[in-house]
Amino acid sequence: MHRSGIGLAVLGMTVGATAASAQPIPAFPGAQGPGGSATGGRGGDVYHVTNLEADKDGVIPGSLMYGIKTAPASGRIIVFDVGGTIYWDGKTANDRLRPGSSNITIAGQTAPGPGITIVGTGTKWTGENVILRNISVRPGRNDATHDAFDLQLRNSIVDHVSATWFTDEGISITDAGANTTVQYANISEGLHYDGHSYGSIISTEVDGTHYSFRHNLYAHNASRMPRIGSEQGAGAVTDFTNNVMYNWGSSRVGYSGTDQHSRTNFINNYYINGPSNTSTTLLHGGDDPANSGHTRIYESGNKLDSNRNGVIDGATIGGSTYFRNGLTFVAQPFVVNGVAVPESADLALQRVLDYGGANWWNRSPIDQRIYDSVRTGTGAVINDLTSPTHVAEWNMLMSQRPDAQGEAPFKRDPGWDTDGDGMPDWWEVKHGLNPAVPDHNGDFDADGYTNIEEYINEIAAWPAPQPIVFNAATNNRYAQITNWDLRWQPSHFDEARINAGTAVVDAVGQHARVLRLATSSGQTGGLSVTSGWIEVAETLFVGSGGNGTVNQSGGRVTAEMVVLGNSATAAGTYNLSGGVLSTAQLTKGAGVAQFNFTGGELHAGVVGFSLVNNGGTIAPGNSIGHTEVLGDLVINSGVLQIEVDGLNSDTVGVTGEAILGGVLEVVTLNDFVPQAGDFWTFLIADGGVTGSFASITDGYLVQISGNSLVLQYIPEPASMGWLLAAGIFLRRRRM
Repeated sequence: MHRSGIGLAVLGMTVGATAASAQPIPAFPGAQGPGGSATGGRGGDVYHVTNLEADKDGVIPGSLMYGIKTAPASGRIIVFDVGGTIYWDGKTANDRLRPGSSNITIAGQTAPGPGITIVGTGTKWTGENVILRNISVRPGRNDATHDAFDLQLRNSIVDHVSATWFTDEGISITDAGANTTVQYANISEGLHYDGHSYGSIISTEVDGTHYSFRHNLYAHNASRMPRIGSEQGAGAVTDFTNNVMYNWGSSRVGYSGTDQHSRTNFINNYYINGPSNTSTTLLHGGDDPANSGHTRIYESGNKLDSNRNGVIDGATIGGSTYFRNGLTFVAQPFVVNGVAVPESADLALQRVLDYGGANWWNRSPIDQRIYDSVRTGTGAVINDLTSPTHVAEWNMLMSQRPDAQGEAPFKRDPGWDTDGDGMPDWWEVKHGLNPAVPDHNGDFDADGYTNIEEYINEIAAWPAPQPIVFNAATNNRYAQITNWDLRWQPSHFDEARINAGTAVVDAVGQHARVLRLATSSGQTGGLSVTSGWIEVAETLFVGSGGNGTVNQSGGRVTAEMVVLGNSATAAGTYNLSGGVLSTAQLTKGAGVAQFNFTGGELHAGVVGFSLVNNGGTIAPGNSIGHTEVLGDLVINSGVLQIEVDGLNSDTVGVTGEAILGGVLEVVTLNDFVPQAGDFWTFLIADGGVTGSFASITDGYLVQISGNSLVLQYIPEPASMGWLLAAGIFLRRRRM
């Protein structure tokens, strides 16, 4: 398939995706609010952005605008083969980029280098069912007023974007906008030279629509954080929750438009005075006293830090002292579709600062400076980009434009994505896909997300606000996002808990940072691994506080550490009968622990107890490695696999006794050809060695030397008498 800017052909989704779609799934793990169920380009084609042309009219193949404007009605996912700056000199307010399409996903997180930044102009986004993620817009001064993001989207979500140096609003939803979420955005440093350093207008002409603004940072803006109120009808119903407002430059953080109706929840936001302000009016009801009754709000749990002492230590506030002038307070929060239970203001503050903005895991220096300014109590509302810091940052963006030949400064290698389906070859191989076949619309784990969505969601993942608990709401599959209480699929950032029932791992691509089975005393939780793989970045607790069990008959489990029976109240049992368990440390805790090893493969750096092999394979490493057994090693049956490569071999250390049986299997690596007389000391047992291997790979002999076993290569059959005279213990492999 070609890799030009023209999208790939549409492929059908698998049966698994259809089956999983009975219950709607979030747009991606962590998506919330009225736009949180958007599907974007799911099931459509894939389009590669291959150049950084502004292409205002969308006529240049390979440009971002071309990909948006030519998107088919059936859907499109846009990925980026290039990174850097898209520059357009927008001389007037109308001279801006106008991305408009429906059923589309724009995955800015796929861009190499610093990601994608639109500079010199504002953007106006229209369409329905849009997922927009990890794009930065920084207009700069051009003597025109530009919103960074003017949103007139419907049933859409905008996630982890950055808006700075705008000359009107940072991110606004107005006019035809409806049922849209804006979350984890950086909306900061508007340019105030014309009096328009504003955060957001939240308005609509669609009566009764729902909006959600959560976990956004507003820093160094004059006001409108937010401005609420619709020019007609009853206005929007808005969730304005868990946002952070810092260093506003006017007498009021936000306000309502005069004689404009709105219904807004202000819940658990954090307001922080900075160097540019001392005011404590958080919301002003409008400039006209007659506005009374039009602006209805529910407020709760908001915090204000007004002392500017260099420490963020705000107190909970509320009421007419801070939300004042013509507001009508309601006793219960307005219902806004799709929103989750709010986090505390303190937790939200940390999550905004840690995970907000475009490409939060690789923030631009501009964004990082702004987030740091909140932590340090520094920065200012600015009029222009004239300070040495801002000049340097602007020049940096200008240097990331295409060169004279139109080449982007950051671009993917030609072999990154052989089949052009939007997923890199290495990722496809890891997930059992064919990098030569465009299979972006498949569903390898049958969870409702297509293959390419799994890839782009994995790149842009961020931690959940709390441990994610398995509840089997849909079925018993670990892969199913609707089986987790937060509707948040565990990633390598998350702690996942299975406190009741058994979660089944039956597909590749499953993750957790920490996985706890039976977190507390009295709980019983299990994990059944039948196929695929699960990666636990830190620790798998089998019986964390209660009774936990792992039954592994296939697949691969990878964990930095596996703990059986972690606490005194816990019991942990790991039954390994098939598949592969790979861990740096397999150990017991303070509780009851049992490891039943009847099949499969064990790759362990340290085993913290006596290990009994009743039919499995002990493999110290997939390449040259070492296993240390803190106790006895008993091989009743099964295999001890030793890899050799030149002078090196796998090794096994045993603090107790080694009792031999089963098979010694020798594997050569990297085309190594052993020579007669080559030998390796592969096992040392402090308590001595007894017994013998039932069979050994042809061509190899084993010598017992004190507490050590020495492997020797002898390509030709030798007489038993010679061997006995040499003091060598030998069993030839049975044919």
